Amino acid sequence: TPLGNISDYFITAYDTGDFLSTHNDGYSGSLAWVFHLSPEWKSEHGGQLRFNPSTRSGLNIGARDFEPSFNRLLLFRTRPAALAHQVLPVSRPAGAHPRFAFTGWYMMPNDVMSAEGLKQLQLMRSASAAGTHDMCV
Repeated sequence: TPLGNISDYFITAYDTGDFLSTHNDGYSGSLAWVFHLSPEWKSEHGGQLRFNPSTRSGLNIGARDFEPSFNRLLLFRTRPAALAHQVLPVSRPAGAHPRFAFTGWYMMPNDVMSAEGLKQLQLMRSASAAGTHDMCV
């Protein structure tokens, strides 16, 4: 069976006050990953990945936070029905490194990216290439 492909990947750097608002990754692929790269990150620095409450498939699922601990790899399904998630605000002390992570999406062989998904991906890539990082949501 073919493995499909990686639709996109990038490094994120969240500094004090940075966050990622609630969204889902349903158009990006079947699987998302976040590999945390900040060795001295502490819980009080914020930046947790929060999966928001959901009633998907009739289940009542409460919010769940995942610490951005060094060397932690989080994998989660984004299809067929994506769970909304966000990155909570970062409040690291002065002089500490930002919250770094390697993030991306994997597409299964039968995944099809919608026209809207392609448009959003192109906008994010253009913003990244231009150095404007306000297109992260």
